[in-house]
Amino acid sequence: KPVTPAPASMVHQKTVLVLVALACALGGGVNAVADFNRNINANSDGGDMASPWFYHGLEGPNFTTVSDAAKYSIRSYPKSFWTATTVTGKSMDDAGSEAFMRLFRYISGNNESKQKIEMTVPVLASVIPGQGPFCEENFTYHFYLPAEFQTNPPKPDDPRVTNVVLDAMDVAVVSFPGWMNEKEAISHGRDLFEDLKEDNVAFNPDMFYTAGYDSPFRLTDRHNEVWAKIQGSASDATTFQILSDGGD
Repeated sequence: KPVTPAPASMVHQKTVLVLVALACALGGGVNAVADFNRNINANSDGGDMASPWFYHGLEGPNFTTVSDAAKYSIRSYPKSFWTATTVTGKSMDDAGSEAFMRLFRYISGNNESKQKIEMTVPVLASVIPGQGPFCEENFTYHFYLPAEFQTNPPKPDDPRVTNVVLDAMDVAVVSFPGWMNEKEAISHGRDLFEDLKEDNVAFNPDMFYTAGYDSPFRLTDRHNEVWAKIQGSASDATTFQILSDGGD
């Protein structure tokens, strides 16, 4: 079942309200709220929505559902381009807030072209647990780049932010409602790992992804995911400095 998301086409006001709430919740303050309002533009192409319901009208990556069982789904994602930043030495919840604001500043114009970039979904985080009880976890958060920036995104001004390519990969996906946080991610991720082991599905046990699709102030129809990378998929991420330098 291929899923080909269309660009954002929801009513401008609805999109702004959702993302303004997210900016407030993550501590962006008044300036972030103003930036959100300037950044989100309604798509004017009038195309039909072909994206999954949990994209809520925003642009996101294409994927194909390979299988859809009761406990988890298997999806195939093609190569895609994202903007990413890594935070270590913090809880997942604190790391997410810090990373979000770095990435949000980038799409708000903190790049060499001073280009505004529309918000997309999901906010994707790769989680690499520490090797021991006192080791730091590694959280890399990603914003998906809209179609017009997939091959030539502007270079970030912040050296902690990088444009990266996620190679094609297959993932096992478990979804759940409510709010994404560290406790929920660990609980659902653990269940997913156990289900994959039980079904003899080979996967990478050394990392996982979380995918968040909603503002903290969306009260209904919330959707969160944990992904496990199926073994044999392409590598997770490779920087593409030439492209992020403007394609020269």
